[in-house]
Amino acid sequence: LLTSRIDRLAPDDRALLRHLAVLGNEFDQRYVRDVVPVSIRAESGDALLRLNDFVTVDERGWVIFRHHLVRDVAYEGLPYRTRRQLHSTVAESVRERVGDQVNEVAPLLSVHYWRARRLREAWTYSVMAGDQAAAAYANADAVELYRRALSVAAQLRLRDSDVVDTLEKCGDVQRLAGLTEESRRSYIRARHLALTDPVTRARMELKTAILDDRLGRLTSAIRDLRRGERQLAGADSVDVLRLRGQLAGWEASVRIHQGRLTDAREASRRAIDFAEPVEDRATCARAFLTLDYARWALGESPDLSDSRRALDIYTELGDLSGQASALNNLGVVAVAEERFEEAAGYYRRSRLVREQMGDSSGRALADANLAEVLIEQDDLDTADELLDEALAV
Repeated sequence: LLTSRIDRLAPDDRALLRHLAVLGNEFDQRYVRDVVPVSIRAESGDALLRLNDFVTVDERGWVIFRHHLVRDVAYEGLPYRTRRQLHSTVAESVRERVGDQVNEVAPLLSVHYWRARRLREAWTYSVMAGDQAAAAYANADAVELYRRALSVAAQLRLRDSDVVDTLEKCGDVQRLAGLTEESRRSYIRARHLALTDPVTRARMELKTAILDDRLGRLTSAIRDLRRGERQLAGADSVDVLRLRGQLAGWEASVRIHQGRLTDAREASRRAIDFAEPVEDRATCARAFLTLDYARWALGESPDLSDSRRALDIYTELGDLSGQASALNNLGVVAVAEERFEEAAGYYRRSRLVREQMGDSSGRALADANLAEVLIEQDDLDTADELLDEALAV
């Protein structure tokens, strides 16, 4: 239907509508001149008025397609060569307008250079925009941008280290977005590319182990960690010691999930021994958590002082993931000791932190844990809502 309506337009108006579609669903009117056909450049303002059934201009001077399907159908009517030329023109115009403030328009440049098939620029601005989105915990956007960058990486002669770095960052935001299997594949690809970099390979094994732990593949997680340790054999730099501490710290977490509390306690102590000399406070905090939990479960540490110490460290570091983990652990123990009001407080705080960092699967865990407490408190309606949200994730 839309195609037939567009086809009934005068040729110049039809061409203008299709060219405008290159700019997206809405855009500053100043960019119209970058895409307007030469034949109607002098009367582009009048032409916009004639397209009123398809686009409108708001009080800001922005042109807006009346429906995204109008834009999509108009765009599909453009020959591929014309699309690429127009996207390239728009990208150069955007760069010229912003000058040194190119960071502010990196997502826009990413799209236009990618569609223009200008691969080097598409790589540069997609990675830049992905980094910005990841820093803002806009994880779904970051995933899309990193995927775009990686889609052109194979056609460019890039250093393996650059591709590995982007694969790792893509895996990180995929994990936060709840795309666990995709995240795991990104880490495995990064590990395969980092053939001559044992530290990077070990770090990818660590991150794969974290995901295997989340997926309940506990034996596989331990194998990942063991492979990571073997990659670091014979090296003793600061980076290596830090990574060994992280590997031991996550082994402790997996051992707790396996119910092997004595092994978890010993792995936690190893992690602290590695982390303290290199001042890796985040790893120390995780080890404090697992050590405290293992000792509590073994009846050796009733006060959980190390867990609160870990929470303080994570808060000082601004480590949202660590804060959520610490709050969750404190909530688990509070439930076991039937301190339900206190547990609900910990789980609510953990849920807020997970929301802040865009961690959908972590938030679902917090929802399920909080629902467990609310059931004990006979608040069944609220518990039911939380469980529905968790199941949806």
